[in-house]
Amino acid sequence: MKNELLDDLNNLIEHLESKRGSYIEVVSHMTRTPGSLDRHSTTRSCLVMQLETVGIAFSGAKFLLIGEALGCHVAHEVFLDLLQELNAAENSTVLVERFGKLAERHTSIRLLDDVAA
Repeated sequence: MKNELLDDLNNLIEHLESKRGSYIEVVSHMTRTPGSLDRHSTTRSCLVMQLETVGIAFSGAKFLLIGEALGCHVAHEVFLDLLQELNAAENSTVLVERFGKLAERHTSIRLLDDVAA
């Protein structure tokens, strides 16, 4: 991970910790053409969870989002040693991991304030 992203990551963790119990949407785009999210070479996955835990796992250097969806425990993880970008906006954040020259993953985390329980 780039050192200049440390403050942004700490701010993100602090912000999400204050939103525990809220619903978040996690959208993951995995592309075989780094630098592009062209639909022909990119897959997309989406997860909505009620956020329970935010943190860092030192084993594996991962950023963790853990929660519950429809009564099941769910999680999403991001490799911090591969983190290239962290772009934060008011209610959403995009984290970009680069897996060498072969692949890149864009993870978007968005607060869902108006979702009914």
